Amino acid sequence: MNIKKFCAALVVSTTLLSTAFAAGADDELSIMAAEQRRDSPSDTETFEQPEPQPIKQPAVERPNVEHPVVNQPKVETPKVETRPAVSQSTVETKNEQPAVGMPNPIVSYNTFDEMVEELGYVPLYVPKSSGYIINYMSIIGEKVADLRFNRRWETEIKLSVRTYKRADGEELKDISGVNGVKWRVDLSGGIPIYLARINENSNAAAWSVGNYTFAATTENLSFAAFRTLVFEELADLSEHYFIDID
Repeated sequence: MNIKKFCAALVVSTTLLSTAFAAGADDELSIMAAEQRRDSPSDTETFEQPEPQPIKQPAVERPNVEHPVVNQPKVETPKVETRPAVSQSTVETKNEQPAVGMPNPIVSYNTFDEMVEELGYVPLYVPKSSGYIINYMSIIGEKVADLRFNRRWETEIKLSVRTYKRADGEELKDISGVNGVKWRVDLSGGIPIYLARINENSNAAAWSVGNYTFAATTENLSFAAFRTLVFEELADLSEHYFIDID
C-alpha cells in the first residue's frame, strides 16, 4: 500500500473521530444544562396556563316589559311663570314710578342742578382739581345723594360719595351701603372718621358733620391712598362747607 495514501486516510479518520467525540461532548453538556435548568428553583421558563373557564352566572328572570318608560307614572312639570330679565345696572329715570315694594328706589339725574332741586340741599361734591370726574348722579330713597366718579388718568379707579341731611333730633345712621365689615375709628383728623376694608381693592369710610352724614367707597385704590383722599379732600371739604350757621 502506498505510504502517502495510508497517512492521508489515517488523518481523515482521526479528524472524523475527534469531531464525533466533540459533538458527543457538546450534546452531553447540552443535556446536562437542560436538566439543571429544569431542576433549578430559579428557573424562569414559562409554562402554558390552562385557559380559565367562564363562570356561569345564574339566570335572572326579568319582567317582560316592552316599554318601561310608558309604564312609569307620569310626573307633571310645575308651571313656572317667567319674567323678563332686568339688568342690575338699570336705574329709574326721574319721571318713572318706583317699583312696588322697593324700599329704596334709585332715581338717576342728568344734571347736578336737577338733583339738588329734588334733594333740597347741596351734597358733597369732589372738584375736578382732585383728579376725579363725575359720571353718575342719583338719589336713593328720596333722601340720600349718591355721586360716582372716575379718576381722570386712571379710569379703573372708582369713587362713590354719599350725603344725607338729617332732620333735627334724628339719630345717625349708616348710609355707606357696606355690610359685613369691621369698622375702625380714626381720630387723627379732628373728627371721628370710621374706616373699613371691604377687600384688597375696595375701602369704605363714614363720618358726620353737624346734621350731615357722609360715606365714601373706592375701588382699585390702595388703603393708604384712600385714607389720604378721605382726610385731605373729602373730610376737609365737609368740615368747611357743611357748617350749620343757625
